[in-house]
Amino acid sequence: MFNNILNVLGSRRDKMLAVHLVKTYCLLSLLYRCEIWRLNNTDARSIDVAWNNAFRKIFNGYWHESVKLLQFYFKCLPASVLIDMR
Repeated sequence: MFNNILNVLGSRRDKMLAVHLVKTYCLLSLLYRCEIWRLNNTDARSIDVAWNNAFRKIFNGYWHESVKLLQFYFKCLPASVLIDMR
């Protein structure tokens, strides 16, 4: 779903729109029924990595760059925090 969103937006995509669409569609799919999951630390980390990689892909970041400031700017919490909140 994430790659489809980016393909439709094209190479000159509006980053604000891309983040909004990813938050609206991909995050909901990623966290679907998370309130019944039994997560260990490895699973929570994997979900955080997927969420962080979405930001890296949108903003052409590298794997070693932190996306915390981007998430803060776009008012996005890490996925593991969202799971705990639900």
